[in-house]
Amino acid sequence: MLAFSLSSTLMTVLFSNALIIFLYFIFRNTDFMMELGYRLLAFFLVITFLRVMLPLEMPFSTNLNLSQSVSHVIIETFVEPLWTGTQFHPSVWNLFLIVWGIGSCIGFVRLIYVYYSFWKRIVVLGTDVTHDPTYRSCIEQLCEEYHKRNRFHIVRMPVISTPMIYGLGKPYILLPMNLDLNENQLYYVLSHEAAHYFHHDLWIKFVSQLICVLYWWNPFTRLLRNQINDILELRIDSHIVNSPRAESKDEYLDCLLYIAKSGARSGKMEATISLSSGNDSLLVRRFKMIIENSASKINRRRQVLFSAIIAATYLFSVLFIFEVKYIAPEDEAGTFELTEENAYLIVNPNGGYDLYVDGQYQVTISQINNNFSSLEIFDSKEIDHETIH
Repeated sequence: MLAFSLSSTLMTVLFSNALIIFLYFIFRNTDFMMELGYRLLAFFLVITFLRVMLPLEMPFSTNLNLSQSVSHVIIETFVEPLWTGTQFHPSVWNLFLIVWGIGSCIGFVRLIYVYYSFWKRIVVLGTDVTHDPTYRSCIEQLCEEYHKRNRFHIVRMPVISTPMIYGLGKPYILLPMNLDLNENQLYYVLSHEAAHYFHHDLWIKFVSQLICVLYWWNPFTRLLRNQINDILELRIDSHIVNSPRAESKDEYLDCLLYIAKSGARSGKMEATISLSSGNDSLLVRRFKMIIENSASKINRRRQVLFSAIIAATYLFSVLFIFEVKYIAPEDEAGTFELTEENAYLIVNPNGGYDLYVDGQYQVTISQINNNFSSLEIFDSKEIDHETIH
C-alpha cells in the first residue's frame, strides 16, 4: 500500500538530490557527455523526475532501520518541537515542508505565467510570416528532410534579439524583426530551431525547469539546468554540421557569428530555446566543438555503466526505505519488539487484525503495514497458542 511518511520523504530528498548532483558533474564535461551520447540525457532526466515526483513508500518497499544513535540525531534535529506551551508545536521538518511547499507552488505558478505571458506577446506583437513563400518553402523542405509533418508557425517579433523556438505542442519559430537573413542563413536558423523541436528539446528543458521548481532550494538544480541548456545547443550544432545538406562548417559558423553580432544580449527566456544565448564562453565551446569534432564516437561501455548507476540508484531508493527507529530511554521499559518468534496476528471478525505478543492480546490494527508484514496471520482466536509457537 502506498504511504507518505517522514522516512519516504527523506529518501526522496536524499536520492533525488544525489541524482541531480551526479548528473551535474557528468554534464560539466561536454566531451564526456557527448561520448556518453545525447539520448542518455533524456533518460537520466526522466529517472530523476520520477524520483522527485514519488516521495512515497511502495507496497514492495523494505524498511532498513537506522541505528539508535543516528535516529536520535534525526529526531532531535528535525522532529522534536522547537517550542512548546502553545497549540502549535512546530519542528524543523514541519517548517521546512511548509516553506518548501509554498516555494514550489509559487515557482509553478510563475512558470505557467511565463509560458502564458510569452504566448500572449507572440499573439499581440508578432507578425505571422508562415505563408510567405520564402519561409514556407524553406520550412517545408526541412520537414521533408526529417520526414515530419509541418506543424510550425514562423513569426517575426520586435521584442527579441535572437531566433528562438517556443511551444511544447504547437511550435513557433520566432525571428527578430530587424534581423536580415540570406537564403543560407535562413536555412541554418530554421533548421537549428526545427531540430530542437524534432529532438524534443523543449520538453527536456521544461522537465529540467520543473525539477528547479520542485527543488528551488537546491543550487545544483539550476546549475544542472544551465548545463543541460548548453548541451542541447551543442547537440543541435553537431547534428546540423553533420547533416547531408550542410555544405561546410564555415557557413554554419558564419551564421552563428552573424546572429551573435546582430543581437544585443537578451534576458533568459524560460519558455524558449534560442539560437544564441549571449554567453561568450558557450559560443567559444560551440565553435571549438564544430571545428574539432565532426561526429563524436559514443562509448558504449560508459553508456551501460552510467545507465546502470542511475537505474540502480533509483531502484534502491524505491525498494528500500531508511526508517528512523528511536526509543527514548524513559519509554523503553514500556515497549516491545515485534518478531516472528514472539508475535502473530489473528483476523478479527469485526474487521482488522488482533495483535498478540507472547500470547497476550495487545491491540487491534486496521491494516497490515511494513511493521507487521513479517508476522503470521491466523483465522481464529480458538487456536492453541503453544501449538503456534
